Amino acid sequence: MFDGAPLPQPPWDILLPLLCAASFAAVALALLRMVQTQEWNLTWQSLTEPRTMWFGRHVEGGRTVGVAFSHVIGLAGWAIVGMAIKWTAVDGLWMPKIPFSTDPEFTGNWSAGMIGVAIGAASLPLRWGSRKLAGWLAEIPETAWQHGETDRYMRSALTAILVSEVLILAVSCQLEQEAVGFMPVIVLSYIVFIVWRSLRLLQLLLINNLSIGWGIAYLCSLELIPTWALISVLHLG
Repeated sequence: MFDGAPLPQPPWDILLPLLCAASFAAVALALLRMVQTQEWNLTWQSLTEPRTMWFGRHVEGGRTVGVAFSHVIGLAGWAIVGMAIKWTAVDGLWMPKIPFSTDPEFTGNWSAGMIGVAIGAASLPLRWGSRKLAGWLAEIPETAWQHGETDRYMRSALTAILVSEVLILAVSCQLEQEAVGFMPVIVLSYIVFIVWRSLRLLQLLLINNLSIGWGIAYLCSLELIPTWALISVLHLG
């Protein structure tokens, strides 16, 4: 206390979980860069050079290791996004009966990160199975596979951007209020990522002369629903 007023609190309750997730992601990104260079290059081409990636996309050697690292990086990104959403006031129509606790005492920053990882991990088999089904129904297995690759690469690129933002947060925010005020920046990055990847999917369908209806169905079922679930779990209404 100072003159009867509480002393300003440093934002360690917010920063420590974020820094742990960002450090984990940074190590995974560094290992990906060292053990699978082509996977690393395709990650950045997914943002800027879609045609190069889609028509010269086969990775030679060590592919399983690269895919594993990409998924780990993506889950770290889900953790960071979960923590950011926890501190961002978002109003909306959320899922009324979510099968997770929404007790604010439970949903601390560590718990928010774990919830983000859980939803991200659950979405992986859901996305894989739906792409297989969509590829079989529409007889476009190659295009569905291409989008699976794009999805993974772009999520790794997003995580790299989020790691940079967490470092900026750690350096620039000295008080808890400042750290909370920075969280919408991370959430906005995630929103921009969703929009950009959605455009990439529609571009992929147009390149292959396919109906964009399949892309819209995929986005509604497998992109918006996991995000909706994440915000609903954290009960930010």
